Amino acid sequence: PNVTTQPGAPCDDGNAATINDAYDLACNCVGVLNSCPNVGDMDGDGICADVDCDDNDPNITFQQGDACDDGNPNTVGETIQGDCSCGGGSSTPTTSCSRINSSSDDAEQQGGPADLTSSDLELATDPSLGIQTIGMRFNGLNIPQGAVITNAYIQFTVDETANDNPCLINIYGQAADNAGTFLAASANISSRPRTNAAASWSPQAWLSIGDAGVAQQTPDISSIIQEIVNRNGYTSASSIAIIMDGTGRRTAESFNGSPTQAPELCVSYLYAPGANRQAPTNTTMAAGAEVGQAAMNSFLEAAGEDAFSPISIHPNPANDQLMVTFTSMMEGKVQIQARSLNGQVVINRMQEIGKGKNTIMLDGLSLPDGLYFLQIFTSDALQSAKFIIQKD
Repeated sequence: PNVTTQPGAPCDDGNAATINDAYDLACNCVGVLNSCPNVGDMDGDGICADVDCDDNDPNITFQQGDACDDGNPNTVGETIQGDCSCGGGSSTPTTSCSRINSSSDDAEQQGGPADLTSSDLELATDPSLGIQTIGMRFNGLNIPQGAVITNAYIQFTVDETANDNPCLINIYGQAADNAGTFLAASANISSRPRTNAAASWSPQAWLSIGDAGVAQQTPDISSIIQEIVNRNGYTSASSIAIIMDGTGRRTAESFNGSPTQAPELCVSYLYAPGANRQAPTNTTMAAGAEVGQAAMNSFLEAAGEDAFSPISIHPNPANDQLMVTFTSMMEGKVQIQARSLNGQVVINRMQEIGKGKNTIMLDGLSLPDGLYFLQIFTSDALQSAKFIIQKD
């Protein structure tokens, strides 16, 4: 009758190594062994105080470094910060590239029917036929309607080194919601409506066959692409056509001359405010199209959140190298990023992965001792894991 305690009532078992002490059914004061020695777990949620962003609230069980979404469609790789907020994401623009992948998607026209089968593209004068107009149509870019274009260019590859100077090339876009492929019909390129935005290019001399560097890259044509993606009828599945004319000559590879060296359009963009970060599935991409990040994102949309398995890191703790293993349902490029506890990016690289098991070696690391958070992600899928650097 002198015992007034009830089972479940708090008590102190006198053991500093236990937490959540309470009376059991036999009226014994029993605590739970603290799994966080020298650190503690004040709220008893099983998350140690050194990684629990709020160790006074048992309802908050997410930890620093856990993946999260800050609601901004232009950031990726966000994690829970030390103050329990979601942040630390990268606002690097998404880049999507598409190479000409059909004989009728690059063409030359001298005044009559368009030539769809030329083994090269003379920009912009054919030595035998005179001044001509060039048309190029790019598929599968998957750029969202209204996206903010930050950079855009076309990469060419040298087919011939005969340079006729002065060379001045005018660049336009086709003012269309969804550009159609070129036809062997009279004036099929030159008669297409052009964007108000335009660019001029005076390329330096092309000196070596096969070169595909800065000298073979157009200046920024983002204003042209911006005008097209701002059109009301444009969708992420639309094709984009570029038209060139001018004087002088630089000779580039065409699809018929070398499919792997055909012109390639690369566009970097940010999502429009309030947009969904997931890119819609492309419905017009031809087989064999070489596309960039956005096409991979479309695959991931279909694959869902299980595109990657959880990451395994060995050894852990590590010294100067990590072996990262995981399983993927897709193939393509992913971003690998590691951050310190204060949010500083210490590893940042793109990596090609394949379907099935992937093993990636990160070696030559020179990081101070401490806890780090590794993420593998695209704009639609993310997996994260922690690792510790502990020098011998």
